[in-house]
Amino acid sequence: MILVAVLAVVLAVLKTTLLESFRFGGILPDLFLALAVYSSLYLGPRGGLIAGGIVGTVVELASAERSGIYPALYGLVGWVAGLAWERTMRRSAATEFLFLGALGFVVDSILLARDGGFAHGLPVALLTLILPSAIATGIAGPLASSIPGRLFLPLHVGSPSRVRGQRRSA
Repeated sequence: MILVAVLAVVLAVLKTTLLESFRFGGILPDLFLALAVYSSLYLGPRGGLIAGGIVGTVVELASAERSGIYPALYGLVGWVAGLAWERTMRRSAATEFLFLGALGFVVDSILLARDGGFAHGLPVALLTLILPSAIATGIAGPLASSIPGRLFLPLHVGSPSRVRGQRRSA
């Protein structure tokens, strides 16, 4: 869990400094959501709940508002993702894209509804904000998580332990 917290803090620093300049049409993928989802992949539902709560707490502390929604929302995402990875989903590029996109759609919808972002109507919000952000999250999540995912691999319950730099003796 310490690794999740460190990654979330590093991601918060990167988002507030470097990544803000990479917005395309005002859209930035939700890499915090991807961190919560991929943490649950390797830590299971309970670990995903805790990791999502940690990620949400970092997001809450880094944001100007203090509504308390982020730890609950990302914790719930981590738990749901952990259940889905454990019980139903097989890992592939298509399922990761669809799963992250669907979760991004739900999270963005909840946050936009909370902020009153449907002032111009639901279809406009869907086409200009929610769908592009969900698609961006679905694309960027697997790319951004490939390196940190390797750090979590030894923590996965069913994975064999790895010793780097040593050959397997015959």
